[in-house]
Amino acid sequence: MEEMLNQILTELKLVKTDIESMKSDIVSMKSDIGELKQGQAKLEQGQAKLEQRQAKLEQGQAKLEQGQAKLEQGQAKLEQGQAKLEQGQAKLEQGQAKLEQGQAKLEQGQAKLEQGQAKLEQGQAKLEQGQAKLEQGQAKLEQGQAKLEQGQQDIVSRLDKIEAKLDDIETKNANNHVVLLTEIKNIQKDLNAIEIITGKNMQDIAHLKAIK
Repeated sequence: MEEMLNQILTELKLVKTDIESMKSDIVSMKSDIGELKQGQAKLEQGQAKLEQRQAKLEQGQAKLEQGQAKLEQGQAKLEQGQAKLEQGQAKLEQGQAKLEQGQAKLEQGQAKLEQGQAKLEQGQAKLEQGQAKLEQGQAKLEQGQAKLEQGQQDIVSRLDKIEAKLDDIETKNANNHVVLLTEIKNIQKDLNAIEIITGKNMQDIAHLKAIK
């Protein structure tokens, strides 16, 4: 009987020892569980932060894609602008070429104009020289005309005197009288012709003055 009690007590002691060990294990497990919960909480916080970062990363990715799209649009506009710039450059070069051609033509026209101006000045100088010579010739012509008219008047006066003297010639000189009258008539005809020429000269002089 005592042996059984001793065995029971021994078993109880072993059970108590196991219980104490189990309590110690439970305490250790609680500590581990607390640590696990803290770790879990930290893990959840980290997961939340990771999700936030993921969300920010996705937002950044979206913004990056939007920026990439805008960049591509800008690149397309830049290429269009570059094409327009090249077209404008080509037009500018064409315009520059036309401008240079126009400048060359202008210079040629300027040279021709200067040549024409020089010729015009030369012609003007020759015209002035010719005008001076014409005026000198007109002056000489007028002087000659005046002398001619004066000579005509002198001849007419002398003929009148001769005719007056012929009236006094005697009959014995009748033959000479006829000859002299014939000569006087011929001279008068020459004077008439000279008067006609003189009149024509006066018309020519008046015409020349009108042209000047």
